[in-house]
Amino acid sequence: MLKRCISFSPGLKVPRWSHIGTWHVQQTTYSYDFKIFGRKKSSSTIDSSEGSSNHSKTLPVDGEFTSSIEVKKSRFVAFAWHVKAEEEALALIGQVRDPSASHTCWAIRIGQKVRRCSDDGEPSGTAGRPILNTIESMNLDQVSIAVVRYYGGTKLGTGGLCRAYSRAARELLQEIPLEELIPMREVSITVPTEFLGTAFHVIESHGGKSILEKFDEKHGDRFVVQFDVEETEYTALQNHLRESSRGKITFNR
Repeated sequence: MLKRCISFSPGLKVPRWSHIGTWHVQQTTYSYDFKIFGRKKSSSTIDSSEGSSNHSKTLPVDGEFTSSIEVKKSRFVAFAWHVKAEEEALALIGQVRDPSASHTCWAIRIGQKVRRCSDDGEPSGTAGRPILNTIESMNLDQVSIAVVRYYGGTKLGTGGLCRAYSRAARELLQEIPLEELIPMREVSITVPTEFLGTAFHVIESHGGKSILEKFDEKHGDRFVVQFDVEETEYTALQNHLRESSRGKITFNR
């Protein structure tokens, strides 16, 4: 019999929040694998069978997500978090360890560089790997999941363990409104003072975010402007800025 209780509690505290629906989404971008990933709110929970987007998805920043299932009297309590670093994920996993539990198995996926999992004493390949496979099958990134098992007295066998840990992770993830990770590019341009207003208008028209400006003390009559823009918008924005300034706006490496 399935027993599920989804609960949400405050998680990582970071500045600059805006409220969207019933979720808090950070209005910044994240440095990740030499690119910046912005975050787009999805309208609902996303099933693993959906294929409408090639973008990876992730969990909302603000929150610890948890649910539980029961299999032959063993209880499996799953926890999930949005994470940006392996150290952060391991610290969160450590917080949910329970001395009275049999095992705390987990998986972390952060881009191509961090794909880790642990069986924590369960037979090799029966716990951490099924959790990681569930994350990857749903095309999720910047995600950590821990599943805490409370032994119920009946052995499940290797196949039963694989199914139980995978199910615990999947049923939790299917309850969470996921968000798309949008590839972004960091851009730095040098703008003559007379084109500063034009530059800001063009940047904003192409969805530029986190716009910062500073006076170019070396030259005195221009500004350095830094911002993030979706990768798919970069070429059009580049052409637009050059055309609107007659080539006076230059791109910095």
